[in-house]
Amino acid sequence: MIVIDDTPLLDAIRNLARQASINLIIDPKVAYGQPDPNRPGGVTPQPNVSIRWENVTAEQALGELLSNYGLQAVENPKVKITRVTVKDPAAPDPLVTR
Repeated sequence: MIVIDDTPLLDAIRNLARQASINLIIDPKVAYGQPDPNRPGGVTPQPNVSIRWENVTAEQALGELLSNYGLQAVENPKVKITRVTVKDPAAPDPLVTR
């Protein structure tokens, strides 16, 4: 079971990545927690998330959480580091081999 209560989005992403043994880096294009040009001295607020999932892996939970907030995980197979970045709304969903 995966339970996350009232946690900032990026902390939830990091937590799930740790549980899934995924090396993670957050793309600077992900604005949450970054300086907000519209609010001097302010930052772009992160939504807090609360989830409770059963019978899913941490990797599956991470994928769904990212998708829900318009983000995606892109793995670099050469260095085995996954980058969380903003999903291009015009891009097709990635192909999955099963």
